[in-house]
Amino acid sequence: MKTIKRLKFAIGTVLLASACLGCAHRPAVTKTAATCVGIDWWETGRTDGVSGHAVFKLDEHKRRCSDTETPVDVDLYLNGRDAGLIDFCTPQQGFAAGHSGANYENVCPLHLEPAFLRAFETGARLSALESQDLDLESRIDNLTRLLRTQQAGTAVRSQLEQLRSQRAELVSEMSKLEKSSATTSSLQ
Repeated sequence: MKTIKRLKFAIGTVLLASACLGCAHRPAVTKTAATCVGIDWWETGRTDGVSGHAVFKLDEHKRRCSDTETPVDVDLYLNGRDAGLIDFCTPQQGFAAGHSGANYENVCPLHLEPAFLRAFETGARLSALESQDLDLESRIDNLTRLLRTQQAGTAVRSQLEQLRSQRAELVSEMSKLEKSSATTSSLQ
């Protein structure tokens, strides 16, 4: 009886080892390869275009998928990217990109670029003004607290009035930029 059990155990061990050896010889599917299988290259290009990425993004995709059986379809990718750039290179997107502090990678077609860049610069200027506004507001709040806690002299009061005046000018300029952007957007 013990011999039969030992024989069954030995056979089971051999079968298990054989199965494991068979698995070891299969090429492993890497995570990168798995992400390249079945990619819609037109949609990938369109997504990169809508995001304003330069064509160099294609090189990243090629590197990522170079060890796979599904290489990048360059023509599909570039056609999709061109379609995405049409959506990206609008004045509205230019304003949003400039306002968010994004870098422009010189991707817009020549016929769309001037309006995009004007809006981009307006957005960037508004962002800079908002940053200055926050700084001035903070400085005004600090001086106001100082005035409440101490008997401050006329120098502090004068400085406070200057800061309030600068801030009022900034708020006025920001309002003009926002109105200008809204007018430009409605004309497009």
